[in-house]
Order: sequence, then structure tokens, then C-alpha cells
Amino acid sequence: MNIDNKKTALDDDASIYQGIESQESAKTERQKLSELSFKGKLRYLWDYYAQTAFLVLFFGGIVIAILVTVLRHKPTTVASIIFIDDLWQTETLENYAEDLLKQVRPDASDSIIAVTNGYRSDLTNDGVAISTRVFAREIDLIIGTKSFMENYAKNDNLLPFDSLPDDLRRAIAGRSTITTDESSHEGTHVFALSLTDTAFMQRLDSQNQIPADTYYIGICQTTLPERYDIIYDILRAIIGQ
Repeated sequence: MNIDNKKTALDDDASIYQGIESQESAKTERQKLSELSFKGKLRYLWDYYAQTAFLVLFFGGIVIAILVTVLRHKPTTVASIIFIDDLWQTETLENYAEDLLKQVRPDASDSIIAVTNGYRSDLTNDGVAISTRVFAREIDLIIGTKSFMENYAKNDNLLPFDSLPDDLRRAIAGRSTITTDESSHEGTHVFALSLTDTAFMQRLDSQNQIPADTYYIGICQTTLPERYDIIYDILRAIIGQ
């Protein structure tokens, strides 16, 4: 027998021996475990498996926490307001929206009035983003500067106030509004209302630092009809009716 064959035979014998030894070792461990008392078995399992169990529980907890975060129920958006060229902090507007919801829908505990701000009318990218969200029906009410709202009305992006309930039309009578006959609607129509001397400005500009007729509010042309009722209630609350 040459040297290579001897080496192969020795390797095979070693593998067989290791396999037998492993089986004997496993049998010995089982025998030891069976001979232990109940407390001894618990101690044995703790010593050998506690770390593994801890890791399983730890990573399992992380996975569960992630799933709960991803799958947990999100509140229903009952209306959405976007602010253009605004001067307010996001937190201030969100707090106002929370109070506004309590006023118009006091029982809507699982709902929100979504607010978005920080958009600038003089930035092309912001203009595209605003239009995209409006046409995707993500926005119901727009609050912006007079020049922005005038341009938006001319481009048929705002809903005429003709369809407002009688009480709201009476409430805006005599107030500063944006009217135009340059839209696709025949005749002259009101499209936006000045926020000067409204409950909104009394809350968010209590020091009267913002010049009169700076901001106007209008209803998006793409607002879903089923939201009209809450939009009208929001307008009443913003005006202070």
C-alpha cells in the first residue's frame, strides 16, 4: 500500500472515530441529564440555554416592535390644509389644527386635520409639489398670500364660493375677498376670503404683526364633495362664526 492510500485510510478511520465519539458524548450528556433531579435539570438548562433564549427573546421583541409600529392603525384625515408663504411654525399650526378639530368634530377622537406648511410660491419645485398634491386630492383648503391666491383663482384651481351655505355667504359679505372673471366660470365669482379680523388671525397673530389682507383662504377645486360639510364647518370656525 502506498503512502497516499495509507493516509486516506487513516483519515477515514479518524472520521469514523470522531463520529462515534460524538455519539457517545451526546449519549453521555443525555444520561447525565436523566440522572439529575428536577432542580438540577433546570440548572443544567439555564447554564446551557439561557444565553440563547435571551437572544431569541431580545431579537423577537425587536421584530414585534417593528411590526406593531408599521401595522398600527393610523388616524383618519378628515381634511387637509396647506399654507403657502406662511410665517408660522409647524408645531403652532398643528396645535391649531387639533383645537380646530375639537371645535368642528368634538367626537372625532381617531381623526386629524392635516396641515402642511413651509412651501414658497417663488420656488419652482415647491410650485410643482403644491400642484401635484392638489391634483392628487391631498389638499382641501389653501391659505396663501393675496398674489398667490389671485393667480391660483385665475388658473381654475379654486372652487367658487357660490355653492357655500347661506350662513357662510352672509358671513363673508362685506369682507375682503378675491374675485375674478378670468376663470372658466362665466361672470365674476368669489374664490378666496381674507383672513383679516377672523378667529384664525386672532389666535395666530394676537399681536397684529401681520399686515391686513396678507393671507387669504380658498377651497381647492379638486376637494372631494363628501368633504364639503366639514370644510364648511372649518371655514365657520376659522371666520369665527
